[in-house]
Amino acid sequence: MSIIERQTVLGKSLFQINTQAITDLVELQRKNMEQFFTTNRDFGERIPEIRELGGFLSLQRDYGGTLWSNTKEALSSQNAIFQNAFAETRDALKVAFAPADVASDAEANEDAPEADQAQAS
Repeated sequence: MSIIERQTVLGKSLFQINTQAITDLVELQRKNMEQFFTTNRDFGERIPEIRELGGFLSLQRDYGGTLWSNTKEALSSQNAIFQNAFAETRDALKVAFAPADVASDAEANEDAPEADQAQAS
């Protein structure tokens, strides 16, 4: 495969990797927003049930803990998407900038002994 063909394949691969990563990130953000609104709605519905300060503080503590765990989960998922895209990009670059095919090297080595024999004659 020529260098131009490899560069074309690299461009297509990078486009696909970027498209998939962006799609995954947008889907993750959509899920995060849904989860955020659901959490707010659930805790908002529990506010009228509170009759004392201790209950309010407990609800606030639970709310903060839930938001923090959701945030950690979202960041972990986002990190996994970036790591996957990075690994795929690294593999695509390795293929694009790999040395010439082994087969063409083998053919060059086969021709070398014949040239040596011709020079020896």
